[in-house]
Amino acid sequence: LELACRFDSGSEHDKLRKGTAVALVRIYDILCEEPRFMSPSAKLELSRLSKAFMGMWARLSAHALANGVRAWKMSPKFHFMQHILDHQSFINPRCTWVYGDEDLQRILKEVACSCHPRNTPHMVLFKWAVNTFDD
Repeated sequence: LELACRFDSGSEHDKLRKGTAVALVRIYDILCEEPRFMSPSAKLELSRLSKAFMGMWARLSAHALANGVRAWKMSPKFHFMQHILDHQSFINPRCTWVYGDEDLQRILKEVACSCHPRNTPHMVLFKWAVNTFDD
């Protein structure tokens, strides 16, 4: 956010970039401030911020694509983040996010890419089990 503010020339692009940073900082502030069971107002604000963040990011992404610039990539993680922030109704996502799961997915993908398509499911499970339980 500090860099987005410092390098804000007032252009539409810079306003969008700064807006995404403001929204993301506020999202993390809410997640840090709220207890395990979030207040209704916090849930509503997270939903609003999620939509605003994704809208601004999508505009930045579309602009970059139209100009042939590789920047502001949209990824499945953004879609997942939007679901978490939009549809959470019970527990603060900070209390349930497990970044280790994402790392496991990266490892399993590497294993799957190294296997023959015919035996991929079996080999992924086998290699995961060996690496997890081989102590």
